[in-house]
Amino acid sequence: TTSNNQNETYVEKDPYIIKTGPPHYHNPNYEFQGYLVYQLKSATVSVTDSSNGAVQNDFVTFSSAATLGSSNITSTVLNQEYQIATIVNANSYTIEAKDTDGDTVTANSSDVNNGGSSVVGAYQINVGLDEYVSSTGWGASAWGDGTFGSAASLDDTNQLRLYSQAILTTGKTISKDNPRFTVRKKNKIIKHLPVIIIDNSLKISLKSNILKDISKKRVIIFTSTKNTKYEFLKSLGCEIILLKKMKNKQLNLKTIFKKIFNLKINNILVESGGLLFSNLIKDKLLDEIHLFTAPFVIGSAGKPMIIGKKIEELKLKEIINKKYGKDIYQFFLTK
Repeated sequence: TTSNNQNETYVEKDPYIIKTGPPHYHNPNYEFQGYLVYQLKSATVSVTDSSNGAVQNDFVTFSSAATLGSSNITSTVLNQEYQIATIVNANSYTIEAKDTDGDTVTANSSDVNNGGSSVVGAYQINVGLDEYVSSTGWGASAWGDGTFGSAASLDDTNQLRLYSQAILTTGKTISKDNPRFTVRKKNKIIKHLPVIIIDNSLKISLKSNILKDISKKRVIIFTSTKNTKYEFLKSLGCEIILLKKMKNKQLNLKTIFKKIFNLKINNILVESGGLLFSNLIKDKLLDEIHLFTAPFVIGSAGKPMIIGKKIEELKLKEIINKKYGKDIYQFFLTK
């Protein structure tokens, strides 16, 4: 009466088994015998950090974490950048474990430790007030869909692409927005632009839209990672330029721009998130800023356009201020 199998009944007859008697009994009925319980492997790792302030899809980089248990979730797996998968509560969230190539890593039943007592998490979270871009994308996400931005201003974005030699973006933007970066007219693709991707750890998905029509355009990737994905991307036709990381484990943007110039590309349209945009401003690598503003409050679902600053704090010279319905287009020159 203490068994958890109490009152469980299941009988199903197999029509192909003939019931016989002694000495060899053949029972044609399948009957309930009890449960087999399996513990499934999972890539989900729970993180507890009191009042961390992060939201779903924010990015966090861990350091000083120790291996969980004795197997798959090693310190190397943990000590890298992650995108937050789910928010459990104000003090807890989950991530999906991956190796340094971006492939999923599943835990064993022995992986139950807490990662050590000295784990540091550096968050890229929303700052500022009302200046946000949709998700991580910079004009590459849902603009013109009817709720965020107008079709008229979207047409002007296509004009910017049309007169650019290439588009500069990051692996993070490719992963989040999965853009095509094409020039369209009346929903028809009229031009495929070269795409330059800064992807330090080669996190770009092999299923991304950028790679689906690679035969029609040039794809140039700057990275510090050389692995099997590196070789496969080269076999697809990507041009990959290896660079050494700086002390902050990032790639040197000034070096990247010099190499782009040596490729005879000198007119680049940047379409990416606030982190790259902020670093380009800091390194004085921008000549122009084209700002499209829609009367839509993104709030905590968005990302800061500039990390730690507002657009008004920059030394800019406004050249154009134009309305497209409810949208506003501003063209600035950097001073």
